Amino acid sequence: MKLLITSALFLLLYSCDKFEYNQYQISPEEGYSDINQKNINRLSKLAKDTIRIAIIGDSQRFYTSTLKIIKNINSRNDLDFVIHTGDLVDFGLQREYTGMHKLLSKIKIPYMAVIGNHDMIANGFEIYKQMYGDDNFSFYFQNFKFIYLNTNGMETHFDHSLPNISWLESELSDTSLFQNALIINHVPPGHVDFDNSLEDEYREILNASGKVLISINGHNHDYNFYQPENETVSYLNSYSTTNEKYIVVKIWKGNFELEHVSVN
Repeated sequence: MKLLITSALFLLLYSCDKFEYNQYQISPEEGYSDINQKNINRLSKLAKDTIRIAIIGDSQRFYTSTLKIIKNINSRNDLDFVIHTGDLVDFGLQREYTGMHKLLSKIKIPYMAVIGNHDMIANGFEIYKQMYGDDNFSFYFQNFKFIYLNTNGMETHFDHSLPNISWLESELSDTSLFQNALIINHVPPGHVDFDNSLEDEYREILNASGKVLISINGHNHDYNFYQPENETVSYLNSYSTTNEKYIVVKIWKGNFELEHVSVN
């Protein structure tokens, strides 16, 4: 009996590091870092006047529906990259992040994801930064500037830090460097989860630049498109992948068109 108990204790101790014993641990798999920048580096360098971007978001636990969308995206040959509008995961857990990236990495073209409010739950914020990089980032592609911005003000208890207004203003300051800018975030202005103390200044910056073509967001889990009165910027809300639909935005200088794609 003593030998049996000793053997059982040995097996228990040996196996402790074989399982995820802490649901909040941060342990990205090797190579799962700087995902956004690595995908930016994959963007085609061939010059073109018109680009096409697939817009998906709020994938969370909707693995089957997300996979259907990925298969449809991969069946096309006219898309340049994919924008994910946030809420990659539901509970901010490492295993969710890892599982979702394994799925999204099946997309043949690059994908870049903005952070969503669910992505910041528990240790999710730190996991996102370790796997994807900065929560605010931008890049240029074919004379357009894409600005990804953390707007999840509720997750910081509306402490006036999100969105980072000064960073956004700086990103839009030198308009000579791009034809048009596109803003990508998760929570749109006007939503109760957006820090309303920053909303007026946020909208003013977007409209004052004269170059922002469209602001693309998620969070509402369904399509919506509108342009507020007395504003120059249009707002596009993406489908959640659970709808088994996505949007393709066709963009050229000063203009865009929307295509709705159903995969069910």
